[in-house]
Amino acid sequence: MYNIVFPDLEVKNDTLENVLSSKNFNVIYFYPKDNTPGCSIQAKEFTELINDFEELNVGVIGVSKDDEQSHKKFIKNKGINFPLLSDKDFELHKKYGAYGEKSIFGKKYMGTMRSVFLVNSKGDIIKSYINIKATGSGKKVLDFIKNM
Repeated sequence: MYNIVFPDLEVKNDTLENVLSSKNFNVIYFYPKDNTPGCSIQAKEFTELINDFEELNVGVIGVSKDDEQSHKKFIKNKGINFPLLSDKDFELHKKYGAYGEKSIFGKKYMGTMRSVFLVNSKGDIIKSYINIKATGSGKKVLDFIKNM
């Protein structure tokens, strides 16, 4: 069970499998932190492309370690139109390989690696992008889907 915050700002407990099974494919993207510059750019891009994804019966789910209250604010502040999942213990991050060693100013630490995954309705990974740039990540995966 994960806490998933939907754009209507209700917090719902659901299994990720239930959310994934409602679409042919899903884009699951992992980002470091709500309301930060890069993460806001990425969320805006996915928000702007959501109709294109939905026409292809593809859902979009954002995942970060932030809690449900932070997700609610992020959704409201940025007009996000897809669900955000809270993964405080990095369980899902680790399962998908979106958690690992990072470095800033020579200092190493463990954290979220900005990543995008295309998964089928069973949760099988079809395509992955690890350490992807925030700008253009939505378009990149959308183009891949269109060319499948």
